[in-house]
Amino acid sequence: LIALDMMKKMSVLHMENSNRGGFLADLLSGDRKQLQKALTNARNFGFEPKAGHQVMVLRQRRPTKAASSRDAMYQFNTNVIRMLQQSVRNTVVKIIYANQGSQIILLLESSPLGGKNLTRPIADFVAALQHRFAQEGIEEIRLMGVGLE
Repeated sequence: LIALDMMKKMSVLHMENSNRGGFLADLLSGDRKQLQKALTNARNFGFEPKAGHQVMVLRQRRPTKAASSRDAMYQFNTNVIRMLQQSVRNTVVKIIYANQGSQIILLLESSPLGGKNLTRPIADFVAALQHRFAQEGIEEIRLMGVGLE
């Protein structure tokens, strides 16, 4: 029963991740039809199109051969997402994220408290996240930001 319950939870998490990943892929595709599809589904993900946004990609710097298998990367990213969830609690930045194979895509959205300017809240979030990674002994993460929208 315990194993069955764990499998059920993993399936739900995988399905949620897949849905968020599809949303982010549509949103960031550059294709008009896919963008419209994403905007139609925006409310399902708590996404506010008129808020300030930034995209961030978290990627493992140089995975070892053992860590570069698809399953190992997914597991590594799942652990990183767990840390993300714990780090986001005290920020004014809302985050929609998806584990997409070798990377984690994050869409950072300002809350009403953060206003349109995400520079300071994102810098604080990244510092907290890097501190969390250092505490967990994860130093092989590369953070990349993409401009404000």
